[in-house]
Amino acid sequence: YDHAYVAPRNGSTDTAAGSNGKATDSAACQNGPKAAGGYADRCGPGTRQPLLVVSPYSRTNHVDHTLTDQASITRFIEDNWHTGRIGDHSFDATAGSLRGMFDFRHPNGKQVLLNTDGSVRSVGPIHHVAPVSADITPGPAMQNTAAATDAPGFPALPVGLAAGALLAAGATGTYLTQRRKQRGAAA
Repeated sequence: YDHAYVAPRNGSTDTAAGSNGKATDSAACQNGPKAAGGYADRCGPGTRQPLLVVSPYSRTNHVDHTLTDQASITRFIEDNWHTGRIGDHSFDATAGSLRGMFDFRHPNGKQVLLNTDGSVRSVGPIHHVAPVSADITPGPAMQNTAAATDAPGFPALPVGLAAGALLAAGATGTYLTQRRKQRGAAA
């Protein structure tokens, strides 16, 4: 953690009391700018923390002083794959860019291996490894067992399989996954 204070760019004036009886939001949050979209409890950024980029495309011996936060990672993904912003006052729209931490024209072709104590064991060229087969053997067919295991006061929730997608809903949330169709032998 860093000793330096970063003034909130997004305030919050939540009046709810915490478990200690004091206001949930600090004075800095309450005196900060108006909450984006009117959403309470999204005060930030918080305490400064280092962000390390580990990539063959990261700049060598470089410290980037761009103010970033966790939403900067989301912003980088959105920019790289041209997905657009999340919207609804999400912080990805205002987060600092990670682009200054990368050099995509000059990748670092070195492999650094570490010892168990964290010291550098060797630095050398990257040795490429043959791809590993990612074939998955399908398991048994899915069946709806919610009605058979229904306990008093607990609603029976469906588990279904349709068009290669699995949707399972439960008391703690919803799980959705889709299986990709393989196109060709290798990508």
